[in-house]
Amino acid sequence: MDRISTSPHGRDLRKGRWSLSGQVYLLTVVTVYRAPRFAEWTVARQAVRAFHSPQVAAHVTTLAFVVMPDHVHWQAQLNHGGTVSEAVRLYKVTVSVALGGGAWQRAFMIGPCAGRMTCVRSPAISWPIRCARGWCGISGNIFIGMPCGCR
Repeated sequence: MDRISTSPHGRDLRKGRWSLSGQVYLLTVVTVYRAPRFAEWTVARQAVRAFHSPQVAAHVTTLAFVVMPDHVHWQAQLNHGGTVSEAVRLYKVTVSVALGGGAWQRAFMIGPCAGRMTCVRSPAISWPIRCARGWCGISGNIFIGMPCGCR
């Protein structure tokens, strides 16, 4: 009888993973032990600011994001010369430095989107939305970000 392995197999998920310039990706990163690190607005704001850091922006263009208390969903388009893994690494480092310590599980989930409109429209849920600095969002335990024209 085969034994069921209890060791993590995250590297198996990365086999065959490659980055394509111009492709839109849906990324999910999770906090260590799924701890609700972003339950407070001020802490979640650090995660939001990291999307726009010059280091991250050099690799990807952020199209939309959702910051939940214990994880982040991120829709991004890969820039020329960038890699998804490097963009996620830089995002995680930026947030961890802002929070004063490691916040993330090692791996991340990734999926390509069919097209820009499909991706950008998917988080546009009919919730009350407010605008600040050209990004629409919602306060509380969830922050949804999408580009808007109300600067």
